[in-house]
Formats: sequence, C-alpha cells, structure tokens
Amino acid sequence: MPPRPRKAAPPAVADPFATPASGNTKDGGPVRRDRYGRYMAPTPPTEAEPNGGFKDQPYTRATTMAKTISDTFALDQWGNRMVAKGLTLRPDLRALVAATPFTDRDTLNKACEDAKSAAGSKVSANLGTARHALTELADRGQPLPPLEPAEQADLSAYQAALAEAGIKVLPQYIERTVIRPDFGVAGTYDRIVEMPDGTRRIADLKTGADLSYGWSEIAIQEAIYQGAEWMYDYVTGTWERMPETDPAMGLVMHLPVGQGVCTLYHVNLAAGRAGLALAHQVRAHRKLKNLAVPFGTATVAITGQAEVGTPTVAPATPLQRVRAATNKATLAALWEELNPQGLWTGELMAAAQDQLTKFATT
Repeated sequence: MPPRPRKAAPPAVADPFATPASGNTKDGGPVRRDRYGRYMAPTPPTEAEPNGGFKDQPYTRATTMAKTISDTFALDQWGNRMVAKGLTLRPDLRALVAATPFTDRDTLNKACEDAKSAAGSKVSANLGTARHALTELADRGQPLPPLEPAEQADLSAYQAALAEAGIKVLPQYIERTVIRPDFGVAGTYDRIVEMPDGTRRIADLKTGADLSYGWSEIAIQEAIYQGAEWMYDYVTGTWERMPETDPAMGLVMHLPVGQGVCTLYHVNLAAGRAGLALAHQVRAHRKLKNLAVPFGTATVAITGQAEVGTPTVAPATPLQRVRAATNKATLAALWEELNPQGLWTGELMAAAQDQLTKFATT
C-alpha cells in the first residue's frame, strides 16, 4: 500500500546503553501510543478505503486484552511483597508514604512503583528484554555484541532447540505490529516461523522462569496475532497483508533467563480464540452504563447517642496541649497560635513554665 504522509517525529537521542531494537519493536521503536499506553494507528484497508484510514484510532494492547480474564491473585500478592520489601530498602520512600495523604493517589502510586523497583521487580523484565533483543539480532543475521557466558548459553540453547525441531525463523516476519479492528486490539508478535511440514506458525519467545500461570494469556495473544489480516509499518505508514499461518497451533519458545535451556511448546489457538471472545465480552460488559437506576430515597435524621464502637473524642483543650508539649519549640508554637486569639491565659503561662522546668531537669 502507498504510504500516507505523516508529521515527522522529533529525532530520538541516541542512548549507548539502550537495548538494540528493530523499527517495530514493542517499546523501543516508533510505535505511537496514547496516554493509556494503547496503540495508536489508522484503520486497516477495506473495500471502501483500499489504502486504510488516515486518522489514528486507539487500540487496546494485546497483552491487556489477554489479561482480562486472568486470575491475578498470585501476581497481586507478589506485587504487595515487592512494595513491602522495597520500603525497607528505601527509607526516603517510607518517609514519603508516611507523610502523604491517602487522597494523593499519584504520589502514593509512584512511591509504590519506586519501592517495587528498589526490591528488584524490574530486573527479570530487563533481562528478558535483553534476551529478546539478542535472539532478534541472531535471527536477523546481524552482528552480535560481546556476550557473557549466560547470554551465550541461552542463545545457543534457543538456536539448538529450533534447529533440532527443524523450525526456521522467517526474518521478514520478526517483531511486526498487527491491528485487529474487529476486537479493537493491536499487538506486536515476536516471530512467524516455518515448521518442518512447510506450514507457518505465530511464535512467541517467553523468558519468564515459570509459564504455568500464563498459558491462557499466551493462547489469547497468539490467537489475536494469528487472526489479523494486516500488519502495519510505523516507519513507512504502510500496510502489508498477514501471511497465512496455522489457525490450529501456535508456538512458544520458552527461554528462561540464565538457565541455558529452551523448551518448545505447541499452543492451542482454538482455545485462545474462545478466550479472546470471552475477554472481549467481559470488557464490553465493564463499559455498560445505567445498570442500576434509583427510584426512591428516604432520609432520617440521626439523633441521640453515637453508635456503639464509634465513641466521640473531644478535641484537646489548650491546657491539655500545653501539658502535652515535649519541648520548648512546641510551647513557642502554641503561644504563637493561641496568644493572637486572646486564649493565652495566666493559667497557660504557669503550665508552660512548669513544662520548661521539666525540660531542664530531664
């Protein structure tokens, strides 16, 4: 498809420590996103618009869609542990959390994310990203950087697993972005590979230590990619038809970081499509409005004694506040507060003198 003219993006600042990335990587390339992290892209080609739309539309991320029906209990518990551990490692964050009102959600949310980072929550993700970049360079036939022993072992295991299974990576189909307007979703698959029988499959590289809780999400993600008709190139603004791939099975290359082991898995895409349909229904249900409509209200004034368990506590009197002071600065602050109001009495002055005497003898 001919490219559509677009406003040029400002040149990116080169980072010598950045992970090598292709033009269409999940996070490192020029993928456009909105403030919610959703993909921004025009609509794919149709009979009415053979070149596709022009105006960007938001598309839910494939990973977000796949998580819709996931059981996140274990992940939530892990996140809680990381926050708790991080706060013990960063006294500044603990102090910030203690001093921040509960209503300041932005500050508290950021502090929690910083605490998780301090506890090492991003270490595995960063190493996984590095393994993705390394295998991508190898699959593209590009020069490799100097490798640590663990990196070399992981790469060798990845290549050996594919070679022994007779699976060929197709370099033209590495890290490509697909748009699914039928589900309002977009994503970037890792690979399309050719199996020994000549069929092609959607393939994803997974680097987590344990995939046992993630197979439902993985199947949904691969079903999203496999069912797409079009791939979008953010660099050129052009569309390319998806090649025909196996609708029954996908492939996962499981390469846990630092273990020198790569295991291949068949992925049931029929189950993935069923999960995708369910996730789409759940997200649609969440958007329903007016599920409940009020039709009558009765109001009764509350009188008499306070409810059991919620005793009313009277505020401290000026005299009580003076007697509770623990240093001279507190007494001075009380005087500055109460004297202009005419509340600093002789009784308060005498009590303050008594407190000062106590400070001098303790």
